[in-house]
Amino acid sequence: DKIFNYEEKLYLIPFNGSNVLIFDKKRESFQQISTAPFDSIKYKFCAATIYQNTLYMFPERVAAEIENPYIVVRVDLTGEDVQVVEVDVPVVPAGNPYYEVFDRQYFVAEGFVYILLQRTNRVLEYSLEENSTKIYDVGGSENRYATMYMDGDAFYFIDQDGDVTMWDKQDDRFSKYENQISGYTVENKSFAAFSASFKHGDRVYFVPRFANKVLCFDNTIIKESFFSSEVLGCSNIVERKGIARYFLDDAMKNGKLYLWDFSSYKF
Repeated sequence: DKIFNYEEKLYLIPFNGSNVLIFDKKRESFQQISTAPFDSIKYKFCAATIYQNTLYMFPERVAAEIENPYIVVRVDLTGEDVQVVEVDVPVVPAGNPYYEVFDRQYFVAEGFVYILLQRTNRVLEYSLEENSTKIYDVGGSENRYATMYMDGDAFYFIDQDGDVTMWDKQDDRFSKYENQISGYTVENKSFAAFSASFKHGDRVYFVPRFANKVLCFDNTIIKESFFSSEVLGCSNIVERKGIARYFLDDAMKNGKLYLWDFSSYKF
């Protein structure tokens, strides 16, 4: 699910697999670190980072029989020792065979990882230096955010209806902006309506999971923006609702947006 280049080695993080795969570029050889103790994690690790010879991984879904699904898995890359850090957060019974734990969208800044707890208003701040955790409640527990974007102390959240909440972490102030544009709500509530976010210029964009347009947040205004039909080959798609495109990840490079279309395994 993720690949990291660290000290002449490539680390491949499993999403469904049972091992972290390591490729030594100098020796041109592979080795692996077993994650078999975490086979109760349905979709293993949706987020990860490496800091001071330690790999940190965050699960997306965890089996319902686990007492506390909110965990961070630490792997010492020098001795391959694997440890688990539990996050102190109230656990609501899953009601499914699994817990939805962390969102795919995460940010690493100044020795901290910031990641949204799926379909909640909670953000985990994980200190890579101290291996400590802190939970922020943003905008009231009635909010269920689909994904977020972080820019310094400014956090931008979008919910299932396309409403945007902007949170200033430094001052702990938040403002909510209602979305008046229809067509972005997902009928199947087991899917988050929005799956990714990015910033270009002064605007924050939220990528719907099933759509051919993005929502653009411009300071206080929510509007929509078309994808390029030249890139996606969907110029004949007009309506957003029911579009069978499943955008999972995004990346910005040289002013261009690249999206991973999970439905067709294409960019």
